[in-house]
Amino acid sequence: MFGDPFLRAVLFIAAPLNLAIHGIMCLEDDITVDALLTDIIMPGMSGTRLAAELRHSRPDLPVLFMSGYTNGPTPGGQELPPDAPLIRKPFETAALLRELHGLLRPPGAGG
Repeated sequence: MFGDPFLRAVLFIAAPLNLAIHGIMCLEDDITVDALLTDIIMPGMSGTRLAAELRHSRPDLPVLFMSGYTNGPTPGGQELPPDAPLIRKPFETAALLRELHGLLRPPGAGG
C-alpha cells in the first residue's frame, strides 16, 4: 500500500519526530526514510546539522528545510547549503506536498 515513495513520505510527516535525535535513531534502526523535512531551528540540534548527520550514512537522502524566518540569516547563524530546498512557514498543505513531490521525483521525470 505504501510502496510509493511519495506516499511513504506523506505518512512519515503525519507522525513527526519531536527531537532531532529521533531522526538519527530511525536510520540506525534501519527504518525506511525517503526524505527528511526539518525545521532549521530546533531544540538540541539544528536542522542543518541533522541533515548532515543523516547524510553520513545516506548521502543521497533528499532534504527539505522549513523556516519561519523570512530574510537574512537565521538565529544562531545556521547556514543552508546553497542548493538546499526551503519552504517558508506558514505554508499550505498543497505547497508542502508539491515541494516533497518535486524532491522525490526521479531526475528527468515529468510533472
